[in-house]
Formats: sequence, C-alpha cells, structure tokens
Amino acid sequence: MQKFLAPNPSIVDVEKPQEHVEVEREHEGVEQEQERVEVEDEQDEEHVENQQEQEHVEEQQQKEHVDYIFDPRRWEGLNADEIKLLVAKGPKRDTSIEFGPYDKFNRRFSATIYTITLSDLEKCDREWLVYSKELDKMFCFCCKVFRNGVPKDRLGGVGFDDWHHATGRVREHEVSLDHLINMKFFEVEVIEILHTIFNVPRKT
Repeated sequence: MQKFLAPNPSIVDVEKPQEHVEVEREHEGVEQEQERVEVEDEQDEEHVENQQEQEHVEEQQQKEHVDYIFDPRRWEGLNADEIKLLVAKGPKRDTSIEFGPYDKFNRRFSATIYTITLSDLEKCDREWLVYSKELDKMFCFCCKVFRNGVPKDRLGGVGFDDWHHATGRVREHEVSLDHLINMKFFEVEVIEILHTIFNVPRKT
C-alpha cells in the first residue's frame, strides 16, 4: 500500500540550469556589446568635438591674424603672403568711426575726407585712405604697403594727424608720383590675384 501512496520522486530538469546559464551568457554578451558600442560612440563624439574645437581655434587664430595685419601699425616688414592677403581683402576701415578725438587745436579727423568730389561733381571713394583709431592718424594703404625706400610724406610713413591741413595734404598726396606708382603696384597685385583665383586675363 505504501508503495502506491509514496510520493513520486521529484524529476530534476538537468537541462534547465544549462539553458539558464547560456541565456545569462548571451545576455551578458549583449550588454558587453552595447557597452562597447556606447564607449565607441562616446569616443567618436569626443573626437568630433575635439576636431571641431581645433577647427574653431584655427579659424579664430586666422581671424586674429587677418585683423592683426589690417592694423596700419603692423604694416612694417610684411612678408609676401601677408601683402597678398591685404591686397586680396583690400584696405579695411572701421565704418562706425565718423570723427576722431579733438586735438590741441580743436581739430579732428572726419570720415568725409574719404570722399573726393570730381570736377563733374561725381563723388568717388578714396579707397586707399585708412584711419587708425588707435594712433589717431591717417595712412595711404598703397604707399605704406608698397613703398620702396624712405616714404616721401607722412601718409606713406608714420601717419598723418595734422587735421587742420588734412584735406589739402591728401589732395597733394593723391596726385604725387610716388602715390601713383604705388597705386600701380597695388593694381598689378590685384590683377595677379584675380588671375590666380578666377583666371581673369592679365592686362597687356
């Protein structure tokens, strides 16, 4: 009787623990793969951020260098590449400056001197004329950058700040032989740059 009433021995599923182990291993493998992918993604993002930051730094340095060479105080001892960059960009003015500070004679720079009125009343811009706020002086871009030897006047050298005589002196300067020669050098450089970049034909 007891043999019929005795509980059946428990059946042990020997394969289940093995399956469980394999599932756990597979799960761990998936987690490790996800972690590896996440680490690689983070590294890629960090690389991209570092590259963007490096490019930003290089752009900033280039901008600072460009701004640096546009300052008339830096137009001594320019190398060929800097001169080409200056010529390509052209003289740079701070158009927000309409007047400079008053001097001891109660005179000051005025941006109206940038414009010349011709005999037929046509108004033209003296593109070569630049004012330095830091020095409170005017400069001739062409004569300062392209001069050969000692400058003939202050516009091509240390700068001009005699505001009482500024208009007359600028008029004398723009018809002087030295200025016309230096303007020609400037025009030749512009044509050379246009030819190099845009294949514009040179003048014969």
